[in-house]
Amino acid sequence: VVDGDTVELHSGERIRLLGIDAPEASSKRYNKVLGQQPFGNASRVALVELVQGKKVQITVSPKLTDRYQRTLAYLHLPTGMDIQHEMLRRGLAFATAYPPDIRHLVVNKKIESVARAKQIGMWADAYYAPQEVNSNYGIKQKRDGPRIITGEITDAKFNEKSKARVELTVNQKVQLFISRAAWEKWWGDKPQALLGKSVMAFGRMKTRKNRQSMWINHKAMLQML
Repeated sequence: VVDGDTVELHSGERIRLLGIDAPEASSKRYNKVLGQQPFGNASRVALVELVQGKKVQITVSPKLTDRYQRTLAYLHLPTGMDIQHEMLRRGLAFATAYPPDIRHLVVNKKIESVARAKQIGMWADAYYAPQEVNSNYGIKQKRDGPRIITGEITDAKFNEKSKARVELTVNQKVQLFISRAAWEKWWGDKPQALLGKSVMAFGRMKTRKNRQSMWINHKAMLQML
């Protein structure tokens, strides 16, 4: 078990669990600059308990690999236990969308919502409560990984060079990126239509040279308030 959403098979093949995004655990990449997220190691330990050393059933996504060459798939135990659902029930992962395979998104969001409401696992930590973007410094505790943010759309436009994505700016500090295909499918209007709107965004925060950004790939991950 590499972390809370990645496992390695006996063959050496790495599997990225679809439908969930776990807090970042200890790694050279993240500890070097940004540090691990709260519950990152707890998420990994839970997945160790669930699957390490056990046979699993793998349902592979039509989109076979991600940019790190990991196979995208759902894991189940032979007993029928859905590993993704169990991680969400324990409050040790976010529900997230990986188009084109979003077959379990609605159910996953419901399970996550129950864990959030009961403050199970990571949801008892203030770090994972919706964070209002500050117009001066963005989001405190600048660690990469899944977060929930809120704020007002202060800028909205297509990328000036390629036009291949929409760029929304929240409270002048955090950028939300949406591919043009996803934008036209889920929103359709001109980006400027969202100016002044208050939103809540669910996604993976990235910090590069004090620039914070998040990719949004489904309408469920960007809610109007």
